[in-house]
Amino acid sequence: MPFPIRLLPPEELEPAPAPRVIQFHIRDKAHLRAHFMPFFLHGGLFIPLGDISPPGTRVSIVLAFLDEPGKKTLTGAVRWIAPPAGPSGSEPGMGIEFDSNAAGAALVSQIERLLAGQGESGARTKTI
Repeated sequence: MPFPIRLLPPEELEPAPAPRVIQFHIRDKAHLRAHFMPFFLHGGLFIPLGDISPPGTRVSIVLAFLDEPGKKTLTGAVRWIAPPAGPSGSEPGMGIEFDSNAAGAALVSQIERLLAGQGESGARTKTI
């Protein structure tokens, strides 16, 4: 015998928590290369912060990008963390994967164009 299914009315649903808002500024190409996380499915950024959120936390990034006027707003989720005082002495922060949407895809495309031809420069990055 199948179990009865009861759909909850909207007033009984718990609202999703508001995403954490983080401001970040990419100053130049070297800074961009150090913080870009191309290995995430939809791309992402490492954002150094002492106040780390757990993986899965929804995030809204207000990004000042190079010398472009205005700011870009992107959404995503924490996928990787570097805790304070990590074993390698790395900077604490969070790896945030962009959501699969037009804003994230456009930024990843722009970043890939800007970093094209730089290859592995040997410069350290903030990412894994």
